[in-house]
Amino acid sequence: MSFYEKNIATRTNLIDLKNQIIISKGGLEILKDKEDALIAEFMQDIRKTKNLRNELKESINNGIKNLNTAYDSNGQTKTDLLAMSCTPQMNIEITNKNIMGIIIPEIQTQNISRPADKRGYAINDTDETIDNTADIFENVLKKTLKIGEIENSAIILGSEIKKTRTKANAIEKNIIPNLYSDEKQIKRDLNERERQEISKIKRIKKMMKN
Repeated sequence: MSFYEKNIATRTNLIDLKNQIIISKGGLEILKDKEDALIAEFMQDIRKTKNLRNELKESINNGIKNLNTAYDSNGQTKTDLLAMSCTPQMNIEITNKNIMGIIIPEIQTQNISRPADKRGYAINDTDETIDNTADIFENVLKKTLKIGEIENSAIILGSEIKKTRTKANAIEKNIIPNLYSDEKQIKRDLNERERQEISKIKRIKKMMKN
């Protein structure tokens, strides 16, 4: 039911309706600004993901090359045993960031990369090919987690963009046009009532003269 159908055509209701139009326009502007900001963040996430995927591919290729070099230098059996003797360390902390009121999880990966003496194998039994390979694959893990974080952010932002656009479209294409239509109808009724009142007064004056 529209404002016009629910309310009597009065000057007060006309003022209330005009205020609703102003509020609706302000809300529409806020939603459009929010949508623009979210789209900018979304596109930034897409660019970051693309760049990180390229870096990840390069890191994996370098890791494989270094691993093969480690096999040649230390032998596959020894290299594999050293890898299995590494102490697992996945101290991952999840924090949140706020973008336009939307909570986006962030993965803190600072503790994934470790110095050689903290990995659990005897550094006296290794050469730099082992350490370099470990460095690269720890970096691969960090990049993989970061890609997951950013892709998740893009999914959340994409969903919020759709919701925001739906709300903005509803206000722009339905609510505001309906309010203007109601305003026009109330003005028409008030003008008609005013004409009737003027006509009535004229008749009364005419009767009084007679």
